[in-house]
Amino acid sequence: MRLPVLLLLLSGTAALTYQVVWFRWFALIFGVSAESAGTVVAAFFLGLALGSAAAPRALRRHSAASLFLGAELGIGLFGLVMLFVLPRLPPALSGLPPGLPWRVAASFALLVLPTFFMGLSFPAIVGAAVRTTRTGPDLSTLYAANTVGAILGAATCGFWWIPHVGLDGAAAIAVGANFLAALGATRLPGAAARTGGPGPPGRSEAPSRAAPVRAPERSQSRGALLVLSVTGFASIASEVTWTKTLVLLTGGTVYGFTLILAIFLSGLAAGAAVARRMLATTIRPGGVLGVGMLATGAALLLARSLLTWIPTVADATRAVGSPTTSMLLQALFVAGILLPPTFLMGALFPTALTVFAGSRNTAARVGPAYAVNTLASVAGSLAAGLWLIPRLGSDAVLAGCALLVLAAAPLLPGTGRIRIARAAAVGLGVAVVVWAPGLRFEPLIASVRYEFDEGAPGPPEFHFLQEGRTGIVSVVTYGSSRARLQNNGLNESLLDLQDPSFGAPAEVWLGLAPWLLHPAPETAFVAGYGGGVTVRALLDTSLREVQVAELEAATVAAARSVLGEAARLGDTRLRLAIADARHR
Repeated sequence: MRLPVLLLLLSGTAALTYQVVWFRWFALIFGVSAESAGTVVAAFFLGLALGSAAAPRALRRHSAASLFLGAELGIGLFGLVMLFVLPRLPPALSGLPPGLPWRVAASFALLVLPTFFMGLSFPAIVGAAVRTTRTGPDLSTLYAANTVGAILGAATCGFWWIPHVGLDGAAAIAVGANFLAALGATRLPGAAARTGGPGPPGRSEAPSRAAPVRAPERSQSRGALLVLSVTGFASIASEVTWTKTLVLLTGGTVYGFTLILAIFLSGLAAGAAVARRMLATTIRPGGVLGVGMLATGAALLLARSLLTWIPTVADATRAVGSPTTSMLLQALFVAGILLPPTFLMGALFPTALTVFAGSRNTAARVGPAYAVNTLASVAGSLAAGLWLIPRLGSDAVLAGCALLVLAAAPLLPGTGRIRIARAAAVGLGVAVVVWAPGLRFEPLIASVRYEFDEGAPGPPEFHFLQEGRTGIVSVVTYGSSRARLQNNGLNESLLDLQDPSFGAPAEVWLGLAPWLLHPAPETAFVAGYGGGVTVRALLDTSLREVQVAELEAATVAAARSVLGEAARLGDTRLRLAIADARHR
């Protein structure tokens, strides 16, 4: 088992490195709007799902060891190709019209093959390593190794490789990890690659204390798929929501995103490691799923409530020492919030996979189950980022994910009394959602401090607050008429509520300087509306048209809300589009 674990560490590290690098490249090419990011996420994970679903047929034609070797070689070769393709892609796509369809087509065309091979690799290594007498413990070990590799990839790529060797250097390191994994796969025993078969000839397998995993009944298989789909959706939807919420605390940097991702993956890996011990002793892992789902739902509700304590913790940590110490303490508090639910989800995944796979043809059954979980994760990511959060708000999404997990528990196999007890737990969860304090952004935004922020004399007064697709937009004042328009707590513009003609000099001259320098200007383009100061300065000139591309609709709504007609949004010369400036 040591060699497969090492190979999955390399494979997982490479996969997360590619994900970070490619997403950043695609952001440069397609833009950073929610729609652009969503299409890249969907294309990436759809390829993973297709590869996982194709694994059973591939395992009937090839040995598991050779399939893993081929998958790693394929990923590495495509990683090399992408090193040359991505920098040359913007000129090639410059002639295409703006819009979502071609972005979807381009994302899918570029990502489907490498991610397809990524989807093949996990079922293949399962076929090469899992022993029929230790299905549950072996699956847990492999899933934990794959997740630890993902942690290493996310952390090293975000904190070290990109800052020191750049995107191309990070991608080259991932290519090297794939080729090392392919080289190591040549040492996998060929006989162990027969799906569900015995170990290699001549290997004396030590007696195992693991309880035999029985062939799954149809109801247990359906229940396991339900767990995989619900936890897949809820885990990624919660991660998207946590990231959007906690960016107020960590800042919108690659370090902040990497920190949250590392905490999330660490919880999954720890849960899988503990599940390995549990699956080595239990005869009926299916009975654990109902309890696990209830515990996970309760942990998600607890995390929702603990998020309300972040402002208090942030203020308290600032008084204990340096900014570095303060950020470390805040990171530990965030880890304490996120680890319980992610730990339980990490334990549920290999348990459900074991129940669904049974001990017959394990690798062939792992592929489709893995595909179901991946597709549910895609649905959770897209639904939360593009639709649920902008329309319902982060607190509603977090509460809904917890209730979704709880509501699935009574649907799992069990006796009548057990199902009644699970249903009662769901009712208790609904009561907690109704009566427990939910997430509020006002105190969280008030606790945000940046290095060059002016001192605040007291608590802010909120004149506008709205969650958008890319951030949380607010307009606040501190005892005067000068209002700060903020995105995720970061000041973007100053507005005077009593004198709408006021504008910060830098923002005014940002528009007037090029107008004065041009001999006969007729039109202007502004990337980002902000507080509208630059746009209003340009509208006060003789220009016949001012085009504006603003990424966040809530920013425009904030200016309209606090300035009214003085925002000049009804000016006939203004052409305002809610879009990434790259597409205008």
